[in-house]
Amino acid sequence: MLKNRPKRVECLTCHSQHAYRAKEPKNPSKAQSAKGSSSSTKEGKSGKKQGNTKSSQNKAEKLYTELLAEKDLSSATPYCMSDSYKIDEIINHKNFGLGIIIDLIPPKKMSVLFKDGYKYLVCGVSE
Repeated sequence: MLKNRPKRVECLTCHSQHAYRAKEPKNPSKAQSAKGSSSSTKEGKSGKKQGNTKSSQNKAEKLYTELLAEKDLSSATPYCMSDSYKIDEIINHKNFGLGIIIDLIPPKKMSVLFKDGYKYLVCGVSE
């Protein structure tokens, strides 16, 4: 610690150490000018411009409804990171609810469509 600020920090993932870097405060003048523009694109939390997110969310929700309409929801598998899954399998996530597996991403990820949209989850991880 140097006065009231940390001087060095340790990464909780890889345990490497580096100098503390505080995040830059957001410039209020830039935020004000972005609010005044009438563009159809929006800036997300990442700062990247995004297209019409409502439209893409509605498309995802519509696809979700269509895909689950033809499935037996009572056979949903509870999600567990260590389990392996197949495309089109229904899972039940404790936070996101029912989802359908859209794609398997090697080596240990999968794309799942939930009512709120697409999420990437870990799968097949041995503990």
